[in-house]
Amino acid sequence: MLNYILAIKPKKSKDDNDFSMELLHKVAPHIAIPLAHIYNCSVQTGIFPENMKISRIIPIFKSGDPLDPDNYRSIFMINIFSKVVEKIIAERLSEFLESNNFFNLKQFGFRPYVSTNHAVLSIVNNISQKLNENKFVIAVFLDIRKCFDMINHEILYSKLFNAGVRGVALNWFKSYFAGRKQRVHVNGTSSDNLCDIIIGVLQGSILGVLLFLVFINDIGSATEKLLSFLYADDNTCLCSADSLTELKKITNDELGKLISWYNANKLLIHPGKTKTILFNPNRANLNLNNDYLGQPYIEIFINMNNLNECDVTKITPLRLIPNSDEKSARLLGIQIDAKLDLKYHFELLHRKVSRAIFCLNQMKHILDKQHLKLLYNSYIKSHIEYCCNIFCLANKSYIKPILLLQKRAIRIICGANYRDHTQPLFKYERILPINELIKFNTFKFMFDYRNDFIPSIFHGTWQSCNSPRFRNDFKLSHANSMRLKNHHPLFAFPSMWNQIDRTLNLKNLVGKKEFRQTLFNHLVDTIEI
Repeated sequence: MLNYILAIKPKKSKDDNDFSMELLHKVAPHIAIPLAHIYNCSVQTGIFPENMKISRIIPIFKSGDPLDPDNYRSIFMINIFSKVVEKIIAERLSEFLESNNFFNLKQFGFRPYVSTNHAVLSIVNNISQKLNENKFVIAVFLDIRKCFDMINHEILYSKLFNAGVRGVALNWFKSYFAGRKQRVHVNGTSSDNLCDIIIGVLQGSILGVLLFLVFINDIGSATEKLLSFLYADDNTCLCSADSLTELKKITNDELGKLISWYNANKLLIHPGKTKTILFNPNRANLNLNNDYLGQPYIEIFINMNNLNECDVTKITPLRLIPNSDEKSARLLGIQIDAKLDLKYHFELLHRKVSRAIFCLNQMKHILDKQHLKLLYNSYIKSHIEYCCNIFCLANKSYIKPILLLQKRAIRIICGANYRDHTQPLFKYERILPINELIKFNTFKFMFDYRNDFIPSIFHGTWQSCNSPRFRNDFKLSHANSMRLKNHHPLFAFPSMWNQIDRTLNLKNLVGKKEFRQTLFNHLVDTIEI
């Protein structure tokens, strides 16, 4: 039955793995029962169907030189029936691993109830805490070369075994990878030859990311002093010390241990794309040395030499930001700079929103208000609201241009004159300006924290007040500078939460939906521009 189904080809398709969704919807009632039988047999016997092992790979250009293969991401187009059984296995595997607290607390990627916002906020809080202790902090943004494509299957099987995946379950994963083939698809044309896949997990598949998380989960055991904050393959390492000299020594030693872990797991670090930012507690001039190109650098290196090997060509100094080419580093979509004031992120955000408003202005002639508002939410609000609870780091002068763009957008949506006052327009359309969006997302996070709805890595970050009268408030930690106190989330979040109007009774609410709706209505009603 499966061979017959897989032999069906849609019209207008040149690839055996492409299927017409319209056709599948029509025949679904007739193939559901035999497919369920096939999936159950696969799970019970630990054998993955051979006809589902042929996939199509599409190279997606990332950045840099288009002639360099390293600058392409390999995306696998998986057999549509394979995705169903993968979904079943992925849900079971994820539930098993989460219930046994398998994952590293600092792994934020592709896990339930964990987001990029949690990852960014956790990193920022760690930096803030060390700066408040008058320590030097360095962040190393590691770039791993083709990490999904370099996963060794035998090492993966051993890690699955150690995680508790054994017997028939482990045999299923071995069968899933055994005999798998691919063809490359470029510019609408697929290669005639099929290539064997003997290494790597399939990026673009449902199981690929989850298996990668299992593979990289034990990276935290490689080093104690270098904290690795992970989002799938993105690894941001933080190290702190009382002096710059001590910081350089510790970082180099711990990076060596981390590189040994990558080598042992047959993964390669890309030294040229690995970057670093130094955070100075007193923001004084560090008088760093310059390299032969006149760029400031810090004596921290990626040493790719093996044991008892000393090849200077394998030692690469890390690129320090800022430099003449880069002023910030990209951290999960947020531009982080050495001052932690998000100046360069807001410059990038301004460009994105400006382009979106130009398109919105063009579409006002053919779309009604409802669809213009939909475009606003999709292409403007989504950019502004992304991780916006850390926008308290930014100066008001960086936020104001975004607010002006929002005002322009709301006038376009409502068909108002360019001089019309926007306060009633925001209220009528129930759209929050950026300052209110920051408050909304900050209060949502603190509500989730107080009710234990967030990842356990945040546990103990803030302490509740002991006083019965202020039992729903948080203690305010001492900050050594006014900037830390007023702008950094570690100190600003509890202060903002404590200032919520007590007459609203928001702090006593326990339902997440009720809290968010009540808070949103309050912020809309009190808009002041």
